[in-house]
Amino acid sequence: MSENFTSQQDENIPKTDDFEKEKIASTITKTLANFNVKNVQIDKVKKGLSCFTYYLRCPQASVKKILYLESELAAALDCPCGLTSYVDYDSKCVCVDVPHGNRTFIDRRDMVSAPDSLAKDYSFSFPLGVNSAGENVFFRLERAPHVLISGRAGMGKSIFLHSTILSLMEQNTPRDIRFILIDLKQTEFLDYDGAPHLLTGKTISQPSQAVAALQWACKEMDRRYDLLRQKSLDGDYVVNIDGYNSHLKEGEEKLPKIVIVIDEFADLMLTAKKDVEASVQCLTAKARSAGIHLLISTQRAFPDVVTGVIKANIPTRICFAVADEISSRVMLDASGAQKLLAFGDMLYYTLGLKTPVRLQTPFVSPEDVKETLARMRDTYPADFDKYAEAYVDKT
Repeated sequence: MSENFTSQQDENIPKTDDFEKEKIASTITKTLANFNVKNVQIDKVKKGLSCFTYYLRCPQASVKKILYLESELAAALDCPCGLTSYVDYDSKCVCVDVPHGNRTFIDRRDMVSAPDSLAKDYSFSFPLGVNSAGENVFFRLERAPHVLISGRAGMGKSIFLHSTILSLMEQNTPRDIRFILIDLKQTEFLDYDGAPHLLTGKTISQPSQAVAALQWACKEMDRRYDLLRQKSLDGDYVVNIDGYNSHLKEGEEKLPKIVIVIDEFADLMLTAKKDVEASVQCLTAKARSAGIHLLISTQRAFPDVVTGVIKANIPTRICFAVADEISSRVMLDASGAQKLLAFGDMLYYTLGLKTPVRLQTPFVSPEDVKETLARMRDTYPADFDKYAEAYVDKT
């Protein structure tokens, strides 16, 4: 497993699922036998929140045949949305994810309060979701500083962004982390206006202001690198923001981490592609040590939106259900996201993983958003960055 992961194993499948589980297993083996794929054994079955995962142990010569027969298996199992098959290199099995009829969801608050929650150990972590083995999967912002997110409307992108923002806010004070929220739809982040963790005091909804905010972030990155360099020249050798903050002297400012969240990146690229791509390229290439992170979300995973330059600098990808295989390959360099279910079913890929991991992201209710933000406003005073506000508003 990647070091971004922590887990709690639970392979127990309720007895009420036994009939459905056995029926699917029998159909899989019979269908494969009909296409002359023999000597296939089902090593184990794990039940996730949205699908059963069947681990098929087979001769090496049969692996490609099973992967090739995805459509035939989906037809035999009556899966109109399709199923997903892939090689699990750890178990040396071919895995087949089959949606089941008893899909369940997990609440964000239940996940962050679970015994294996990273919140107890890492301030800058947030829940990704639950995998097919029932394991809670968390993400550490320090390990992969920028994330690219895609998926069709209504598939769970915005819910995931809310879960991420709220989890980071709950674990960190405004002195530790600040957010720049860019929402060109002007509806998704309205509740966050005035939240003490915001850098500018309000969400950014105009394209010109969004471009200015990204340009300000580039200037802030350069300023922070000057501070790191000066700190090293003064005798305290530091290479990143964490080292700088651990060697503060009297009168020196603590540098909070800055998370820039862009909801619907495609609209921003259509408005000012050249300026936006230049700023994003600058930030994703160099901003990690300066403590500036990007979460970029888009409905349209087209090459003119998710360009090669952006992909090269953001190896961590999260893909919800997309319209076609081309969009899946643009995001993940692999097929599969076009077969995902709605409502939070996603594929996660980052450096260190051989294949994308399928997860069910936690659910966030509007009540949870309002309650958490109200608690943040009651806990911390509002103290926004006046220079950043002036730089953004001058447009």
